[in-house]
Amino acid sequence: MATPIKHIQLTWTDLSSITHCLMVTKNHFESTSKSQGDNLPQSILSFSFTGRLTTDSPIGTVQLIPDSNKSPLTIPWFDGVGISFTNFYKDGTPWVHCPRDFLARQQKILEERSLKLEVGFELEFYLLKQDDTPIDFTILAETKSFQGNTWSVISGIIRTMEMFGIPIWKYHAESGPGQFEIAIGPFTEFMVEAADVLVLARQTIYNIAAQHDMKATFLPKPFAGTIGSGCHVHLSLKDCLNRNLFQESLEGKCFAAGILRNLPSLMLILTPTPNSYDRIQPQAGSGMFQCAGTENKKAPLRLVKNGNVWDRIEVNTPDGTANPYLMLGSLIGAGIDGVTHAYSLPPDISVDPISLPKESQPPRLPGTLVEAIRRFQVSKFIGELYGKELRDLIINIRQAELDYWTSNDESTEKKHQLLLKRY
Repeated sequence: MATPIKHIQLTWTDLSSITHCLMVTKNHFESTSKSQGDNLPQSILSFSFTGRLTTDSPIGTVQLIPDSNKSPLTIPWFDGVGISFTNFYKDGTPWVHCPRDFLARQQKILEERSLKLEVGFELEFYLLKQDDTPIDFTILAETKSFQGNTWSVISGIIRTMEMFGIPIWKYHAESGPGQFEIAIGPFTEFMVEAADVLVLARQTIYNIAAQHDMKATFLPKPFAGTIGSGCHVHLSLKDCLNRNLFQESLEGKCFAAGILRNLPSLMLILTPTPNSYDRIQPQAGSGMFQCAGTENKKAPLRLVKNGNVWDRIEVNTPDGTANPYLMLGSLIGAGIDGVTHAYSLPPDISVDPISLPKESQPPRLPGTLVEAIRRFQVSKFIGELYGKELRDLIINIRQAELDYWTSNDESTEKKHQLLLKRY
């Protein structure tokens, strides 16, 4: 029998996609957290993945308030502990820096247009020994990948996800040494809850691996010369009658076109770390060109068919260092931008774009964090979607992380080890 919840993790994910918690007793949760929240310094979302503050520390506090629509979930890796997802408030109103509220605002725009999404995620990750080497050297879908203690880890992850009610499509060994993929979803209508589940799924993988003396990492490129890890996002757009608009409406095509058109400016959100761009390379399966292709996994936007009918889109660009709330909110915002302006998809690309003559290749997506920051900064769409205050904060954090990465203060190996610890 599970131990009754006596402690609550008030959980949030910061702008560098590091998940944090404030631990409170159940009594405090009931008497204080739910009604008035818990005060935190206003600088709480101004830290980079290094743990350093990236702006002058602003004066004042914000309130961390649990979602009143969701009861705490018991988490099995800590005895007697429940997890509660939270929003930030300032002076009684949603704080503009809050990633979860950013996604809620995009969800509201969908609802105002009588639209809804179904979303699924492919979580790719590496399992490592304590010395940060892979647990095995198996290949794609090799049966030996589940031998020994590995099956205890993977089956424990699956069992825990099922306990949380997370729907699972499939799971298997990926192409890299010690690399696995777990595909979850679909999640319907409520995108904030879908992002919560993605956070919970990542925490499940981290903690179940740790219980078996292993480490899990979602770092996009943990090892040179091996395949990278992504967080592919599957999206279906539906109307209030539950009709699939990718199949039956120009609106669906415009939504997909909006994502593709705005993809260069979204890279800072979808692929936010310096290591992310080691994955955005030729033949990496992540898509380095701004194009779409029917059943083309070499394109960043894959048009997925169900039989002979276009069923959904798969966005291959995101990786596991992306903040789930900013990632989903940005994809929704880009899609709505496409519907608003009636954008069209370019001609379908049916081959790996790198194989085309150079003059025939689609535009290249940002290939460095420097270029991603620039495209994010100058984009009118981003300015309207995020607003100046949140946009500038994200730029400040990414620039601080880039400055750290390019500095000579620490060795490249030490910087890489920091990313392994964070992600």
